[in-house]
This record gives sequence, structure tokens and C-alpha cells, in this order.
Amino acid sequence: PQEMISGEGGLWVTAAGRRLHDAHGNGTLTWEGGLIKSSNIIMGKVGERMGNQRMHRTVTAFGFGHPTGIGLDGEATGLVNPLSRWSGYSVTSLPMGHEIAVTPLQMVRSYCTFANGGFLIRPRILAVDGVEELAGSQVIGRVLTPAIADETRSVLRKVVTEGTGRKALSDLYTIWGKTGTAQVPDPKRGGYIPGAYIGSFVAGAPVERPRIIVGLFMHQPDTRKGHYGGIIAAPAVKNVIERSLQYMGVTPDVQRDAQGHLAQISVDARE
Repeated sequence: PQEMISGEGGLWVTAAGRRLHDAHGNGTLTWEGGLIKSSNIIMGKVGERMGNQRMHRTVTAFGFGHPTGIGLDGEATGLVNPLSRWSGYSVTSLPMGHEIAVTPLQMVRSYCTFANGGFLIRPRILAVDGVEELAGSQVIGRVLTPAIADETRSVLRKVVTEGTGRKALSDLYTIWGKTGTAQVPDPKRGGYIPGAYIGSFVAGAPVERPRIIVGLFMHQPDTRKGHYGGIIAAPAVKNVIERSLQYMGVTPDVQRDAQGHLAQISVDARE
């Protein structure tokens, strides 16, 4: 996580000759710094190290390209091209969200692996009105070691405290998550629709013992008010997490120090 990787000042040419840009130029950052600041370039550099085969195996292991099996008719599978269709661009495209399409449910499920020790689960719909459902979610397999899951979660906490997700910083709970800003594909002419975006934020809380994952995906927001996920989606996710955890009776795990700064306290959150 502390390896230093150059952000190239915001412009980099990949091994395949592709030009990658960052919304905000960065110099040399740690790997976790690249994640915190949403650097396309640093994600692309790590993608080149992984190579097509390893990245394809990892992406599919997280369930992308397949329905989650939640039981709803017509569930979309998303889009992950077969390895035979990957090119030299693919290892730098997928890490920043190109050449792939995912559903909100697939994305939220992938974040559950960071909260539950690395397990990919089959989600289920919780019944209401007194109808009893099956206890527990079905485990499909383990995609991360517990140590990597916990380490990733700690970095995603820094996304909220010092990165692009600071508008999700809560006075009550240690929220962790990741912002996303995607371009909207043009189904008629190909490429992307100019000025059209999907701003997203997926987050969980509390950091020490996660109880909930929430995702918000805002399709084509009014760009006059902002389109980055950290601006338009993070505040709403914070509100949902705070109200949900309070409803669940989860003890707040954030307090302020003597200087008035937010400080994390370790607690055993219980229902």
C-alpha cells in the first residue's frame, strides 16, 4: 500500500500507446493514495502489472458479468467481454470503469467482500410484513483473504476522511467507501454522450464491524450542480447510513477530540 507510484502529473501514455488523463493531476503517490484520489493513471499502471488474464480472472471472481441470483425476473448480467476480445487497452480500461458494464446490485455486492472477510455472497430480498425469510446469505466463494479485505476497508475509510468522499464524513459513524464518476454510453452513435455522467458512491459502516453497505447511482445529474460522485451522491449515502444504523440500534463509533476534530473510537457494535 505504501509503494510510491508516479501520477505523471495527470497525463500518461500506456504501453499500448493510449493516453490516460486524471481529472486532477497528481505527482508521485502511494498505491493507497492513488485509490484515495481516484487516479486513473495509477489504476492503469497497476492494471498493466496484472495483465489481461489475471485481471479477467479477478473481475469475474467478483461476480461481474453474471447475474447475482437475487431471484428477480429479468436481472441484467452486466457486460464483461470474454478474454479473447481483450486488447492491450483492456488492462488500463477496466480499472477505471471502461470496457465493462455493471449493475448497481453487482457493485454493492462486490463491496460486501470488504466487509465480511472476503466472501462473495448471493444477495436476497428481505421480506417485510412478518413473512419469514431464510436466515443468512448463501456464500458463493471467497475472493479475498480477510487481511486484504480489512486493509482495503481501511484505505476506503481514508477516501472519506481525506479523499474524494469527504462529503460522506459523519459525526456518528466511521463511514468508508468509494466515489465513482462514469460517462454515459451513446447507444446510437457509439462512444459516450457529451456532458452526460453517472455519479455514484458506495459505502459501508462502521469501519471496525461493518453492518450495512449502501450504494447510490445518480443518472445524468444536472451538471450545473455537479456530476462527481463525491459531490452529488456521497451526502445522500451518508444520510441513509446514519438513519439506518440508528434505526438498527448500532452504537455510534465516532467522537470529537479536545480540538473538535473527528476521532474514531473502537466499539463492539451490537443490535
